[in-house]
Amino acid sequence: LNLDSHDKQSLLALFKEALQQYRCYLRKSHFDGKSINEFPVKSPVLNLEDIEWKTLLCTGLVPRMRYCL
Repeated sequence: LNLDSHDKQSLLALFKEALQQYRCYLRKSHFDGKSINEFPVKSPVLNLEDIEWKTLLCTGLVPRMRYCL
């Protein structure tokens, strides 16, 4: 597979948009309308390990969780 610069930029934009949509889905389905003590500590989705879940929480998936260790 041989991609030129324009193709690579297009794919990168597509993946960034998909990731943003997925993060929005996670936020809406697992955090919106809940208090911090109701947030799942372990990953509720099959394709994310618990450590990946915690990383998402602590890096701003949910603004209220940015103080994580």
